[in-house]
Amino acid sequence: MIYPLIIQFLLVLGIPIFALASKPSYLRQVLYTTAISIFVYILITPHPDVQSDLSQAIGMMGSSFLATAFNFLFLMPNVQDTLKPNNQLKPASQLSFMQRLKWATELTFNLRGANWNCDIPGLRYPKTSSRWEFVYSQLLWAGFYYFVGDVIGAITRRIPAFQYPPTESISTCGLGWKAVYVTLFWTSMCLLMNRIHTTLSVILVAVGVSDPEDWPALFGLWPNTKSMRTFWGRSWHQCMRRSIQPHSKFLTSKILCLPPKSLLSKYIELGSCFFLSGVFHVIAEWLVSRNLSTALAHLNLFFYLTGAIILEDFVIFLGKKIGINKVPTIVSYLWVLWWMTVCSRRGIETVVKVNNYRVAPEVSVIEMLLERVSFLAVLVITILALAIKPSPIQPVLYSVAFSIYIYILVTPNPDVKPDILHGIGVMGTSLLAAAFNFLFLEPNAQDTLRENNQLKPASQLSLLQRLKWATKLLLNLRGANWNCAVPGLRYPGASSRWNFVFSQLLWTGFYYLLGDLIGSFTRRIPAFQYPPTESLNARGLGWQAVYVTVFWTSMCIMMNRVHSTVSAVLVAVGESSPQDWPAFFGVWLDTTSMRKFWGRSWHQIMRRSIQPHSKFLTNNILRLPPKSLLATYIELLCCFFLSGVYHSAADWLVLRNPSTALINFKFFFGLSGIIILEDFIIFLGKNIGINKVPTIVSYMWVLWWMTVSSPMAIETMIMGNNYHVAPEISVVDMLLQKIPITV
Repeated sequence: MIYPLIIQFLLVLGIPIFALASKPSYLRQVLYTTAISIFVYILITPHPDVQSDLSQAIGMMGSSFLATAFNFLFLMPNVQDTLKPNNQLKPASQLSFMQRLKWATELTFNLRGANWNCDIPGLRYPKTSSRWEFVYSQLLWAGFYYFVGDVIGAITRRIPAFQYPPTESISTCGLGWKAVYVTLFWTSMCLLMNRIHTTLSVILVAVGVSDPEDWPALFGLWPNTKSMRTFWGRSWHQCMRRSIQPHSKFLTSKILCLPPKSLLSKYIELGSCFFLSGVFHVIAEWLVSRNLSTALAHLNLFFYLTGAIILEDFVIFLGKKIGINKVPTIVSYLWVLWWMTVCSRRGIETVVKVNNYRVAPEVSVIEMLLERVSFLAVLVITILALAIKPSPIQPVLYSVAFSIYIYILVTPNPDVKPDILHGIGVMGTSLLAAAFNFLFLEPNAQDTLRENNQLKPASQLSLLQRLKWATKLLLNLRGANWNCAVPGLRYPGASSRWNFVFSQLLWTGFYYLLGDLIGSFTRRIPAFQYPPTESLNARGLGWQAVYVTVFWTSMCIMMNRVHSTVSAVLVAVGESSPQDWPAFFGVWLDTTSMRKFWGRSWHQIMRRSIQPHSKFLTNNILRLPPKSLLATYIELLCCFFLSGVYHSAADWLVLRNPSTALINFKFFFGLSGIIILEDFIIFLGKNIGINKVPTIVSYMWVLWWMTVSSPMAIETMIMGNNYHVAPEISVVDMLLQKIPITV
């Protein structure tokens, strides 16, 4: 039964508070001894029906609470006269007993002495004193910690080393994965404690029990964590300091009588602090596992930490002696990560083995999204990141969307149609890449990017208006009718809304009929059937050219059909204007080179997810002169590299085969080599006086290269049963069935 344990634990907490509130007398010792006895009884009595995390909390909180009470009752003379809140006028010794009970409760439960005259140094107090501003701010932070903790929980639930029972050990992983797992563990612990801290602060400040000043930030500034000493002494929560440090100082000053602040005194205090912290954690682990060796593993962890800090101090001392007064910040961070990785792994494993690693929220929004609407979640979270005001939350939201997309990539989806998977693969990668540009590469996107008819920048709009702005920015793949449109778009001529709708419906019918004809043709070609019974080159180069032309024509018709249908619907309902829908492809008669095919004639829906990253590489990372020959070709290679990655992700989602995904990548990356060769031939031709060739030669050149290079990509698409570009309902096939002729 859990109820006797809860009553016993409440007595362990309540009796020392009663002793602290009473006037100094021998009764205090009796009461404290009684509380200790009850806690020892809890430790030696098995509690099989109690959840492990509750047992852990009772062990940790009980031991540290009793140590703190011992300090106030026996090590600190005249505690009722010396310790008080900053807004308390009279010492506790002059208050009534009920007032002293409240004083003692606040003193013992205020683990860091926040807003008291005994607060621990370095606390980060809130900047606002307004009650409701604080509550609103903490609610936002609670939501943030919930969300990020949920994401990390979704990740750790899929890692064998964090499952119960664990199917692999952190110790057997490589150093890189050890560092990742240790980072995930401590980050998740930090998020859990922050979530509890912010939730409690919201409730207690909202109901008027406490003030905002009573709730400084639970952790220090993580960027300042440049050593193991600062990690444990400043950045990590200091909730145990008042239950540890006074006993360490009492040992060195009163028992060992060492000179204050001497080197020996300093390191004995350090060792005793980590020893006591280890004891508290051992007690908590004992309550969970009832296994002494498992519990003592935690004591080893804290001994290692003591040794790490002493060694660190020695290394710093040696460095200063040889003239090294400062090291790069990244070296400091890696030093801390190294030691945490080395010291923590066995302690983490014991936590997981006893089924006590449950730090993620009980109700997982992320899991529900992953199970039902993963890709929609990626879109919504990405749009939200674009719509909110610039803040540290933006990269967090983007990371969440990216993590969900990675989950989609690594999780098999056998019940989803291949063409849907392919669309999710291409669209997901390209949209996330475009969002990365808008969030991190494009300075002040909310101030600079807008629709042509938008009067105010997005930064001056309401959140709902910015959400609409962000949705259009992200999903308007070519920036049509915006000030960031890709060049060369062919906008419709001036016409009324209904003329445009009627025109698009006619084009839809045309593309439907033409696609139906080609679909009827390809369904009778063995190379296009699923599974294919012959390769595209089985009948010679001539037929290979025909098949490649049929493939790319059918893809073009299918995309045009979707484009014209969607444009007709959205313009008809008034959601967009005709100017938002330029032609999907360029002018095919202008396709006289491979560069023009991919840079002008083919759809440009990926340009905004590719080109900015290529320019950032050449301009900001490599710092090449703009428009130089080297910059031009590195941008070209980068563009096709990224396009290959996007299409490979789509192919992977369909086939789950790395070799076929690599084939797709080779095709797109290989196109950059063809274009470079083409430019070189044009350069040579101009040098020998050939400035122009017949148009038919240019067309044949493009057809040749598309015929030679495309089969590898086309065949992987057919093997994945992903070549579904003809209309589902075939009018042509119905007619052919009624006509008594052999086709």
